[in-house]
Amino acid sequence: MNRDDFIDKILGGIFAVVAIVAAIIELVLGDISTASVAACIKDVFSTLAVVVLFFAVIKDKMPARNFRQSFEREMVEISAKYAPLIRKEEAPEAQDAESESSIAKKKKLDSVICYDMASNLNVIFGASCNDYPRFMEIHSNETTIVKFLIRKKFFDSSEFTEATLIDVANKIKTNLSIKFNEYSFSVDEKRNEINVNTNQLIASKKDAIELADLIDNAIMLYIAESKK
Repeated sequence: MNRDDFIDKILGGIFAVVAIVAAIIELVLGDISTASVAACIKDVFSTLAVVVLFFAVIKDKMPARNFRQSFEREMVEISAKYAPLIRKEEAPEAQDAESESSIAKKKKLDSVICYDMASNLNVIFGASCNDYPRFMEIHSNETTIVKFLIRKKFFDSSEFTEATLIDVANKIKTNLSIKFNEYSFSVDEKRNEINVNTNQLIASKKDAIELADLIDNAIMLYIAESKK
C-alpha cells in the first residue's frame, strides 16, 4: 500500500466514523419515528464498510504485535511437529551483556526471541533428554538477525571436532541459502554460529511465516546432520 492510498483510507475511515456519529445524533435530537430509525440504520450501514476497512488498515500498521503473534502461532505448530525437540525460552537471559545497565539489558532482551533444543535429537524418536541448550536467537533492531547455534552436543558424536562443527555449520548455511536466497548468510567460526540477516526489519504476518519456514528447514538439517 503506497502512502497516498494509505492516507485516503485513513481519511475515509475518519469521515465515515463522523458520519455515523452525526446520523445517531440526528436521530436522537430529531423526532423519533419508524422512518427516522430506518433512515439512521441505512446511513450507518452504508458507511460501516468504510469503518471496517479503516480499522483493518490501522491493525495492519501495528507491525511488532502483528509479527510477534503470527510468528509465535507458527512456532507453536513447528514445536508440535518436532515435539519434544524444541521449546521457547520464556525469559531469555543475556549471555554477553554483563557490563550493560539493567535498562539496556531489558531493552535488548525485549527484542530477542530464543528457542532451545534437546541435546539428544533422538527425543523425537522417543529417547529421553532433560538438557535443552539454546539453539536459536532472533534479534530485531534495524534489521532482523537470526542466529543458529551449532553445538557438539546436538550431534551426539565423539568424532566431532571444532573443524567438524564448522563444516556442519557451512553445510547447513549452504542448504538454507539456496531456498532463502533473499537473506544473507554467514558462519561465525569463533562462536560456531550461523548468522542470517533478513536485510530488513521483519514485521508482517508474511514475514513471520517465512521466518518460521526458515527455522523449520534449519531443524530438519540439524536432524539430518545428527544422523550422519
